[in-house]
Amino acid sequence: MFDEKRPPILVIPLASQHIREFDKHSGFHNHPYMNNNMLVSFGDGWTFPVSVRKKDLISEPPLMLVRNSGGVTSESSRSRSGYAHHFVREDGSEPDSVRKLDIFHKKTDEEWMLIPDTVNVVWLQFTTQNQYLGNEGSDMIQYQYGRLIILNLRIVVDVAPSLDRKADIPEMHDMQYRVKDQQLFNTSWSMTDIDSASHLSDILTECSLDRYKDAVDIALHRAGFK
Repeated sequence: MFDEKRPPILVIPLASQHIREFDKHSGFHNHPYMNNNMLVSFGDGWTFPVSVRKKDLISEPPLMLVRNSGGVTSESSRSRSGYAHHFVREDGSEPDSVRKLDIFHKKTDEEWMLIPDTVNVVWLQFTTQNQYLGNEGSDMIQYQYGRLIILNLRIVVDVAPSLDRKADIPEMHDMQYRVKDQQLFNTSWSMTDIDSASHLSDILTECSLDRYKDAVDIALHRAGFK
């Protein structure tokens, strides 16, 4: 079973009869999928090595296992903190997914997606802190700060070099699948008595990234913005 707290992002759908070739002692992990098949990951979940001997066992392309997640992580009368991850296509719309599934059955409200090839993600952290002024505490200053990153995630293939007689036959080389990330946008803010949603909207417009406004707004509210 996958670790729910640190699930892999790169997985391979695999027929259950081939699982014994991808065993835990070799660094592989598996999770029930559908029709008695399995999702298989390797190590920390960002790479997946495939030896020449195992290539014929893989009949489906690699996928990214992602979910829209986040929420308020701490809250008191004076402060609130949270985070959010929201996945989108390059144009900011909902991503194309092979399948949506409830992979960890204990949390049926969480919908996981299997994404082929590439996807973008809005990564956001947000905090508010209230400072009361005067003896009565009638006046208040609110500080809002956070960080926003937009990343592109893409599955790439690395082929192991070979200098033997098979050097010119790519299919005779070991290989690995790998998730490569590229940063598209990065900003942080720390201001007093501002509307973080409007602030981020203005920055995205200045950077010609208006297509991500809706996704950022969803992420910001999920992280605790009111």
